[in-house]
Formats: sequence, C-alpha cells, structure tokens
Amino acid sequence: MPTAVFGVRDFALRYRLALRFALQERITVASAINPSTLHLNATTLADAAEALARGLDDGGCGVDDGALDGSLADGARQGLRARRRAAPDVARRLRESADRHGAPRMIDVFPELQGLVTWKGGASSWWLERLRTSYGDLPILDYGYAASEGCFGAPLSTDGAD
Repeated sequence: MPTAVFGVRDFALRYRLALRFALQERITVASAINPSTLHLNATTLADAAEALARGLDDGGCGVDDGALDGSLADGARQGLRARRRAAPDVARRLRESADRHGAPRMIDVFPELQGLVTWKGGASSWWLERLRTSYGDLPILDYGYAASEGCFGAPLSTDGAD
C-alpha cells in the first residue's frame, strides 16, 4: 500500500484508494482489528465497483484524479500514479461477481483469500454475520488482545467467540 494513501483526508476516498491498490495485489489474508473495517472494505467494493473496474482495466486510479487535488501534495499524487498497475483480469472478476450476485463479493475478487483475522469477541458477532455476504465462509481467526501499543496473544484456532 503506498503510504500516500494514508494521507488522503477524505475518509471514503482513502478507503477507495486503499482498495484500488489492494485489488492489484495477490491477497491471501485480510486483517483488521475491528470486523466493521472488513465490512467497510466490502461495501466500498460494492459501491465503487464499476469505477474500480475501469481503473483496473487501464491502470487508472479508480477515482477522478481531480478528487485528489485537495487531498494530496503533487509529489504524493505522482507517487500513487507510479505505483498503480493495470489488472484487467481483476476487473473481469469484479464485473462477473457483480453480475452474478448483484454486487461484487470480496471472495470472488480476491480468489486466493484464505482467511480473515479480526476481533471476534463482545458485540462483534453482529459484524461477523454480515461479513459472510461478501467473504463467504472463510475461516476467521480472532486477533487476540489488541491495543494501541500492539497486538498480543496467540489464538490457536478459528473456533470460539463467534
């Protein structure tokens, strides 16, 4: 992920760019401390599907470059342009998944995705149920204890807490 993405001030645009760059990579595990973040990635994929597909077709950003004008310095915008690659095979998977399911699913767009790592305790079960719509029945490993200082713990199985 280009670090310049994290400097984008607009929250929705930041997530869309993060997803755009993830789409051009081989992703095998998706990890987020809170499962709502994984859900946000799935809804971003669904909401911006065609724009992302066009960006993947031609190596574009998947957003109007003008949208970045107020968010990034020129050097950062140039850095993002240099890092993006065309991925027409991913664009095809994205469109096929949207045609089949009404909205693209993460499991279809990232076919090598083997599992998720996220918090499974407390009220997270509400989010975990919603993840299945886009991520399918992938195994979910609990993060263990996570705090601003770091992540601690060693979950040994995907069983429990959900």
